[in-house]
Amino acid sequence: MELAGVLGVVQPQLSAWLTRRIEPSGEVTLQIQAWLWREREAEERERAARIATAPARLSAALKGAK
Repeated sequence: MELAGVLGVVQPQLSAWLTRRIEPSGEVTLQIQAWLWREREAEERERAARIATAPARLSAALKGAK
């Protein structure tokens, strides 16, 4: 999983955090939040780019679906 690599941990450690078997440290929690923020921003940029390049009618429909 990409997140495990970003955090520098092995997959089982990440899985334990995500299934709440153990809690990550405060610093790791902040790193997870930062990763989620970056992922969401990237998705929004990708969505905006698709809307900007779509035909006008489709673009209007996608903007209305926000």
